[in-house]
Amino acid sequence: MKKLSIVLAAMLVLALLCSCAKPAPEAPAQADPEPEAPAAVHVTTFPAEILSAADDMLMVDPTDADSTFGAASSVAVRLADGLVPVGADGWPISVSELTPELQVDITYLGDIAASDPPEVLAVAIRVIPTEQPTTEPDTTTPVQPAEPEPEPEPGEEAAPQDEQPQEKEAEAHEE
Repeated sequence: MKKLSIVLAAMLVLALLCSCAKPAPEAPAQADPEPEAPAAVHVTTFPAEILSAADDMLMVDPTDADSTFGAASSVAVRLADGLVPVGADGWPISVSELTPELQVDITYLGDIAASDPPEVLAVAIRVIPTEQPTTEPDTTTPVQPAEPEPEPEPGEEAAPQDEQPQEKEAEAHEE
């Protein structure tokens, strides 16, 4: 009986220890992979001359000799939603003011679509200020200041200019 009590006590202690023990960690079903780094966003600006304009599309001719468009003579530029072009003075302008032959800087987002012509998504458009020709005054005929007329002495009437020299000659002969 003594042996039975020792065996039961040992089993009770073992049961208590097992119930208090930390459960074995389970193998994770699917470990979370490392989050992928966001794809690099390419933002590029190039100068161009507008060939034609529509509501949400421009056809432009890149003026940069080192263009990323290769030998393309024109590029289709889609306008991003909410795009507000900026005029040469820095103020916003409407898309309808982007007229042919206007020089602009176009900032586009992402890669160039492999199409004919190449296509980009414009996120900013800025009109390049044109150099105004300076109008210099004509230097061939200098402006001559008008000669001041002598003021008549007090008490004398002012005679017309044609008569004054004759009167002075007459006075000089009398003396």
